[in-house]
Amino acid sequence: MEQNTTSQAAQKQGVKKKKSIKQKLLAFLKLAAPYLILCAIYGTLMLIFGPKESNSMELSIDVGTITLPGIGAVSWSVFVGGVILLLCIVVLLCLNLFYYRGMTENPKKLQNYLQLFVTTYDKMATDRLGKTIGREIAPYLFALTVYIGLGCCIELFGLTAMTADINTTLALGICTFIMINYITIRHRGLKYRAQSYLKPMAAVAPVKLLSDLAVPVSLACRLYGNVLAGMIVMELIYSVTTILIPPLLSLYFSVFHTAIQVYIFVYLSLSYVGEALD
Repeated sequence: MEQNTTSQAAQKQGVKKKKSIKQKLLAFLKLAAPYLILCAIYGTLMLIFGPKESNSMELSIDVGTITLPGIGAVSWSVFVGGVILLLCIVVLLCLNLFYYRGMTENPKKLQNYLQLFVTTYDKMATDRLGKTIGREIAPYLFALTVYIGLGCCIELFGLTAMTADINTTLALGICTFIMINYITIRHRGLKYRAQSYLKPMAAVAPVKLLSDLAVPVSLACRLYGNVLAGMIVMELIYSVTTILIPPLLSLYFSVFHTAIQVYIFVYLSLSYVGEALD
């Protein structure tokens, strides 16, 4: 009897394992299906209308300009940045006017996602900087994520990424540099910030000053360099073939690679603020 019971239990466990594997496989296929369909459509369009195979490679890192009525020629990255800012303002106004008042203590649907974003950035900042300072800088980190993420993801539509312009990434680096000094002076005082350059001895002050001034340049070059590297890799692949592989890698560099770079930029910005306060 005991052997029969044991064998039945083992059979049930085996059936459960098979069901769980099937469920995981179905869940994976559901997630992968839109991605694969998009790859197929993108690959077909590139095969028909895209560049043909070639032994030569041409790469231009000039983001170009766009002519606006009444304004004239404007840098493409400036135009995209302005559109993203305008879009964010419109979305925030709509949420504030039409959705915020209807929020409840038991979140549903959209409110769940909004609270997930808020709590994620709030926890990330407060764990590193404490409750008071962390909640001041969390909105800035979230704004960086949205701005850089949307500016890079436009590559999915065949447009040049906003961060392919060194001026854009440098401007973002300078914004973080200003935030570092603002938060430090606000919570520690100007005297603390000035004295931090003299520790452990006055002789290291020039080195520390240069190190701080290198922060925006470092952030800018890291982000710009990774975007440029992705462009070069894609041009190399297109020079070999336009079938199957380019669509897959193009989606990788436009989505997953972008997410990694956004995370690195945001995390480094948070780390630099923490170092200045310590």
